[in-house]
Amino acid sequence: MGSDVGRARLRRADEPDSTVPQSGVADRPAARDGGSYNLCRQGGRNFAMKLAGFRGKPNESKNMNWKKLFFAFIAAWVFVFVYEWLFHGIFMKSNYMETATLWRDDAGFKAHFPLLVLGQGVFVFFFTMIFVRGFGSGGGTAGGFRYGILIGLLGCGANIIQYAVQPLTTTILIAWCIGGIIEFAIAGAIVGAIYKPAIPRM
Repeated sequence: MGSDVGRARLRRADEPDSTVPQSGVADRPAARDGGSYNLCRQGGRNFAMKLAGFRGKPNESKNMNWKKLFFAFIAAWVFVFVYEWLFHGIFMKSNYMETATLWRDDAGFKAHFPLLVLGQGVFVFFFTMIFVRGFGSGGGTAGGFRYGILIGLLGCGANIIQYAVQPLTTTILIAWCIGGIIEFAIAGAIVGAIYKPAIPRM
């Protein structure tokens, strides 16, 4: 009798306890939910990758060519300076004379001229940078031209806002919109022509 009870106790001790997970991982989902578990893990990795790109990590598939970017920036900056000197200094001069009270006098303009050139440089630099980051893998001259038109239309919206709060003439507003679209379309074509995508080797 006693020996039978002892053997029964040994058998119970040798049997695995069903309340303890045999794999050693208490939170592992059941086999029937394995597909959902893997999808959640994959979704988490994808979200992390997108978040890293949003924070500004460079795209490894698009290595920026800083030399081309610099030359494209300088060429576009020179063009914008010359274009705006011709457009505002010569073509639009009579229109600005009609609204002389809205602008600085000659002495004030000359005193702030370095800021004008600096502002053009800042704008053109980011104009070039946005094109390279967004369209540098397949832009080219045509892509830069289309990009410049979009930026010109964006600037036209800003001109309309300025017209709403400042007593500009309708002629100035229309000229700014048309002139801006032409200016940035050409500037975009210049950037696209210099920062061409590399031709893959066969």
